[in-house]
Amino acid sequence: MTQGEGDVEDAGEPVRILYVDDEPDFAALAAEFLRRESDRFEIATAERAAAALDRLDAERFDCVVSDYDMPGMDGLAFLDAARERLPDLPFILVTGKGSEEIASEAISAGVTDYLQKGGGREQYTILANRIRNAVSHARAEREVAHHRRVSELVRDITSGLVGAASRDGIERVVCDRIADSEPYLFAWIGDVDADGVRITPRTSGGADDGYLDDLVVTVDDTPTGRGPAGTAFRSGEIATAQSVQQDPAFEPWRERALAHGFRSVAGVPLTHRGTNHGVLLVYAAAPDAFDDRECALLSELGDSVGHAMEAIRVHERFERQYRRLFEAAPIMYVLTRDDGGSPIVADCNRRFVDRLGYDRERVVGSPLADLYTDESTVKLLDEGGYERALTGEFTQEGRQLVAADGEVVETLLRAVPRYDASGEPVGTLTLFVERTEGSQPTVTHAEAMEASIDGMAIVSDDGTFEYVNAAHAHLYGYDDASDLVGESWRQLYGADERERFETEVFPELRRTSGWRGEAVGRRADGTTFPQEVSLTELDGEGFVCVVRDVTRRRETERELARRNRRLDEFASVASHDLRGPLGIARGNVELARTVDEGVADRLDAAEAALDRMDRIIDDVLSLARGVDGGDTTTVSLERTVADCWHGDDRVTVTADLRFVADRDRLQRLLENLFRNAVEHGSAGEESDQEESAAAALGADAGDVEIRVGPLADDPGFFVADDGPGVPVDERESVFEAGYSTSDSGTGLGLSIVERIAAEHGWKCRLTSSRDGGARFEFVGVEVDRSPVSTESDATLD
Repeated sequence: MTQGEGDVEDAGEPVRILYVDDEPDFAALAAEFLRRESDRFEIATAERAAAALDRLDAERFDCVVSDYDMPGMDGLAFLDAARERLPDLPFILVTGKGSEEIASEAISAGVTDYLQKGGGREQYTILANRIRNAVSHARAEREVAHHRRVSELVRDITSGLVGAASRDGIERVVCDRIADSEPYLFAWIGDVDADGVRITPRTSGGADDGYLDDLVVTVDDTPTGRGPAGTAFRSGEIATAQSVQQDPAFEPWRERALAHGFRSVAGVPLTHRGTNHGVLLVYAAAPDAFDDRECALLSELGDSVGHAMEAIRVHERFERQYRRLFEAAPIMYVLTRDDGGSPIVADCNRRFVDRLGYDRERVVGSPLADLYTDESTVKLLDEGGYERALTGEFTQEGRQLVAADGEVVETLLRAVPRYDASGEPVGTLTLFVERTEGSQPTVTHAEAMEASIDGMAIVSDDGTFEYVNAAHAHLYGYDDASDLVGESWRQLYGADERERFETEVFPELRRTSGWRGEAVGRRADGTTFPQEVSLTELDGEGFVCVVRDVTRRRETERELARRNRRLDEFASVASHDLRGPLGIARGNVELARTVDEGVADRLDAAEAALDRMDRIIDDVLSLARGVDGGDTTTVSLERTVADCWHGDDRVTVTADLRFVADRDRLQRLLENLFRNAVEHGSAGEESDQEESAAAALGADAGDVEIRVGPLADDPGFFVADDGPGVPVDERESVFEAGYSTSDSGTGLGLSIVERIAAEHGWKCRLTSSRDGGARFEFVGVEVDRSPVSTESDATLD
């Protein structure tokens, strides 16, 4: 038994075969012999192609075996109709006519295998082996594609969690993206209600059609608590019902689930560091949908969602504390959001609206300039006041506010940037301190900064704290801000940071009157935390220090990096598991060559198929892991092309171009384009042995010619060939993962090309070359302006 045969037998799964023959006695005899070949074979028969198509619409089959010569619709016409319904279904054609013309037509039509009737019982042994091989190959390809989709889904959801601002937002991202992804139909997230027993659905995705109405799911050890949801919640581990029809633990919901088309279910706990934030339920249309690898990926997803929910919970707790402080502040406080370079009031405290006499609804959402006098508006917008505040360069200036009754309120303004989770400025935190004409501000520095949600302090010339707000003290683990007043700033940092501040930061502060950067603070208990620091020099009075704890952001970045590493580890395991059988299959092919030289053509085809599977694995891993790259440098287009094709005269460089790129990734981009040109060459010929662009160009690729050179009108380069080209209506599709019009292609090469271009910041365009072939243009490269050849594609292509 070959490796391909063993895969099906070892899996222990039945193989459902639809045998189609207009001679019922012959079909019954064939079915009997096939059952004797394997007790895993389940054979159904049909006498006409039309009846067989009806069965394919109604039932699931792993393989079709069909006679060629049948009334009404012959085997090839049946093959075409079956392929329209099920493009990947293995199809074996058998015929009593040994016509080479029929065999050629069958192969051209995409038949999986071809077999001539006759030869007694031995023919059924051969047929059984071919069925096993075809089904094993189809299942392996489906499994690889399935795990790739699930891996990409988990990565997509994990990335989407970073921008979620609430628990509802997290749940909506998770449920909607799962429900929109094959092979899943429906997902919901629930949590335990106040009595601690029942799990109540909070958010769902997909068309449930009332599935959740009056659904009873509990966490106790009762029938309603023994399904995937209750089990996952109690155990903290993923739980599945692989067969809704047969799993006794799913009995309370079986009838309801089957009516909605659900055949298997997974319950995923949403936990982080021992805290349970609920459970995610995922529903699939097929039984046994959740294998070990998929469960591992969904468990990773559950950890990511739990981590994001915990971060939101902590953030909301602090937001409530800050809100109380914000509202009770003894000064006017405004939060703005950036809108195309203009500040819009996002929020304000009670003191601000009370002093100016406006309703909060009138102020929030309005441009800040609407509350200023004309003179202050000029300072805000035309003289760069707001722009300096966004970049952290703003210190303090006078501003005039206009009250509801027309009164002009003189204030002293202090503004600092406000950042989102990724560290980008999105607006400002602005304090207005009212002052009377010709006098000092009516409140002290302490009153002006006490309301800040960031740590703020004033450090005197001798390095001691003159003032510390409550938020600053809490950041460093002190209960009372007075504990730090009069103490040195040095006690809040370790020796290395103290030295850096004194030798690098303070000289910069004195030179430019401001400094912004990152540091590591030390709390009262000796623990450390990452922080962003903004220092602003005061005239003869030391400096103002603003500190923000960025621990959460760092944890998020590390968590995402850890999850991506785990996805890479999963990809490596999948690669190992798939390459092992491929290596064994190659060994058997080489061994077969030494035994029977008469099957050389078939062995060549088998070896080509194995090579294609190898390339599919390589490309899938590239997409799963991201395209590896290193540092960018100035590269020569001509030299890089030479490294790819090693002097083959079918590739011409019209002129050199030097530009900034990652050399390794650029070479991979070119190799994929060269291989694509060869696989779709002008004569329609293909190389079955290529393993890289260089090998492909060295094989029999017809008379395809490839030109590479700089663009005439834009900073960039092109790769063009004289092959058949790409129809206009397919030019967007070719970049989709899995799209291919070549039996030898992987369907992933151009997807990798587009990703490499995007990671460089280039735009990829697909047009027609002067010869009617494909022309790929890459626009937006950073050109090295050193002298280069002036010949361009304007005249040569």
